[in-house]
Amino acid sequence: MNVHISSLSCLTPTQLHALKKGGFVTLGDLLLPPSSDIARKAKISLEDVQAIIGSVSASIAPQPQLLKTFDKGEIFTAGDQGLDNLLEGGIRVGIITELVGEGASGKTQLALQLSLTVQLPYEQGGLGGSAIYLTTSSTLATSRLQQLIEEHPQLSPDFCRLDRIQTTQLSLPKALIFYLGQTIPTMINDASLGSTPIKLLVIDSLASLFRTTQKMTSAILFERSKLLNEISSLLHSLGNKHRLAIVVVNDVTDVFTNDNPTTSRNKDEVLYKEQARWFGQPALSYSNETKAAGLGLVWANQVSARIFLTRSGRRKVLEDQAGKATASSASDDYERDTKRQRTDTGVYSVQSNQGGETSSIVKPPTLIRRLDIIYSSFTEPKSVDFIITQSGFQTIKDSVKKTADLMYFGGNVDVGALEVDKSSESTADPIPDDVYEDPILDELYKNNEIEFLEV
Repeated sequence: MNVHISSLSCLTPTQLHALKKGGFVTLGDLLLPPSSDIARKAKISLEDVQAIIGSVSASIAPQPQLLKTFDKGEIFTAGDQGLDNLLEGGIRVGIITELVGEGASGKTQLALQLSLTVQLPYEQGGLGGSAIYLTTSSTLATSRLQQLIEEHPQLSPDFCRLDRIQTTQLSLPKALIFYLGQTIPTMINDASLGSTPIKLLVIDSLASLFRTTQKMTSAILFERSKLLNEISSLLHSLGNKHRLAIVVVNDVTDVFTNDNPTTSRNKDEVLYKEQARWFGQPALSYSNETKAAGLGLVWANQVSARIFLTRSGRRKVLEDQAGKATASSASDDYERDTKRQRTDTGVYSVQSNQGGETSSIVKPPTLIRRLDIIYSSFTEPKSVDFIITQSGFQTIKDSVKKTADLMYFGGNVDVGALEVDKSSESTADPIPDDVYEDPILDELYKNNEIEFLEV
């Protein structure tokens, strides 16, 4: 707006003279006031003013571009081709990507994997950079990171190292604000002098900083909103100025519905909880307990991509999974002390030491989780099933669903519309971790009454 109007080739000498005589020097002087004020001061007709504004606006407006000519920005792989396809390429630099879900849904597992894939060279889908991983309630799981480096098919010690991840634990919102505003910019500037610039910032998790046992009041909510706005502003600034990918882990809250028909409200009143289901929770719920993303609308407005991870409680025999993927369904000791080989029919041979008889046991089903893209600035809402294995986050082939295809009935989804293969799923109660337990087999094995043999 500070461009001098004399530099505009679209204006004739007569028009320039009249405008300068009226005191109009810059574009701001010309385009901001009402047309009637310009006509009065420049002593020209209103039609002439409108013609001048039209020609000036046309000369400074950028030309439209085809979408394929836009710069997509830097993107790095999430370490799984299915997830990369869902995210239209992977994790983007310059925006805030949120991973939200209940405990043990896979949020931290995916965040850890991202802190390694960002280190890959460009030709392998990474950014050749390092990561900053901020924790709020626990220390960084370095043993899991090392396991991923050794087990993940895309990762290699040649490119991915623990010394390329800087971490610290913060327990207060003010400490995070100071770190984002003072410490991290210095770290980024120092790293830019070396060969591995910082390209990823992870906060795991933001909601932990705002947990309180105090009764929630309007004053507490106001202070939380103010802190969240300050944190969001710093994150956006870091992402845009230093070209960082920002990944923030968030927790969920329980959603309670009021089914009391006697509750009176204005028929035109729009309740927040009725609208929040479109941006705060997945379309499909596998339990009676509805969960929604925490930190409210203030934080939701700052997020460019919200990825919701859910423990579905389903277990399924995955015939197309490699042996390593199946191994994640058993405890470490159980897997280390037994020898198991999957056959084409998904069974194991069990040799009884007492009777010497051999029988077949169906392979333990794998715990299935669900990932939903609730909203995003670069792709449509979709969902996919996934599992967590020793080698990391893995999506399940042919399980992608578009949210628009799901059928809503008062906020619930017709599960039948998903065409889930019920025949290979377990109907047992959900198990609260990744360990598949068979009490009968475990007891037999501990008593040396059976052993697992390769078929």
